[in-house]
This record gives sequence, structure tokens and C-alpha cells, in this order.
Amino acid sequence: MGYPSDVVASLLHEGEVVGLIMDLEGKPTLYNLRVETRELPNNLYEFSIGTANAEAAAGTGWSEVQNANNQWLVVPPQDNQLYQVFYGISPGYAQVYRANPANVSLGALRVPITIGGTTGYITGRQSPYWTPSSLSEFFTIKEMNPAFNGYHPYAIPASINVRMNFLVARYHVTLQPDSVTPKRKVTMGSAERLMLVPNWISS
Repeated sequence: MGYPSDVVASLLHEGEVVGLIMDLEGKPTLYNLRVETRELPNNLYEFSIGTANAEAAAGTGWSEVQNANNQWLVVPPQDNQLYQVFYGISPGYAQVYRANPANVSLGALRVPITIGGTTGYITGRQSPYWTPSSLSEFFTIKEMNPAFNGYHPYAIPASINVRMNFLVARYHVTLQPDSVTPKRKVTMGSAERLMLVPNWISS
């Protein structure tokens, strides 16, 4: 099974530089990371984020994509690693709300995200289970644990199991000088609430 074309176009390559925008002492700060090696495809199939009852405001509850040992599965375990992740959703009409890190909801417009609300989610129609789209893209570094909550927007059936399929590109990266121009820039967290820069990058 191949990657969708828009996902392939979004992947980073060896030698390219990506700029991560993070919070340093309350200020948005750009950190440039050069891709030294990459590994793909890496897949996490059939990950269930839980059961969502019909039109229930609790949704599936927030899931941080962990295994039975509470290890995050789409987060690098080491410094100098960067994960680029895309995900597909099943069933197609399920709405999946996103937070990255887990305490920072994404997609709010003027009002906070509410499960079942009209902002902050991606559906399986927008990012199908077997062919995730670039709309679902996110990046993680060590200790940046994303979370997801699935919502069932219809009265029938009584409940659904919301499943996700993750495609993960793993990169080994090195910090570059500020003078380097990155190929692309990525906001880590939300525009209003950036992730705090980790020590391995800021020190």
C-alpha cells in the first residue's frame, strides 16, 4: 500500500531543514533542524481511541495513543529525533478532535473547543483510514504527546468504535544555526499556546 500523493509531497528528505516554532521565555522562537536520516514507512494500524455513543458530548474521551505500558507510540523516545505523522479515521463520518501536546486543543476559532462542536476536528471523509490526507499532518518531538477524541455525530447506530491508522516518518535531526533558511516552518502546539522548547534544543 503506497502513501497518498499529498502525503508523499509533504515528507522531508535527508539534508532538508525544518524550522520548529516553539515558546522560549514567552516568545515564539524558530529552531532549525536538519534531517540527517529518515525511516519510512512506519505504521500503527487499528488503534482504537474508544467507543463513542451517538451524539454524546464526552465522545470517546481523550486518548494519548499509548500501549499497555503507557509508552507513547507516535512520539520519539530520544533527543534529536523528529516524527512526522499522518492519520486516517474510521468510520468515515467520525469526527476526531486533536490536541498536540495533549493539553493544547487545535482548531479553535474564537471559542474553546467542545466535543461535538463545529470546530477543531477532522473526519474520516477528509482523511480516510487507509489513505490519510495531509490535512491530518502533525509533528512530535520527545515528550510532546498528542491526544485525540472521537465523536459520533448521528443518532444511529447507538455507538461506534473510532479507529485510527497512523503513518509515521521518523527522522534523526541536528540543530542548525539561526542563519539557515528552513524549507518549511512548523508551529509546535497552537498559534496561541506554543510548546515550551525542550532543553536538548535550547541548551
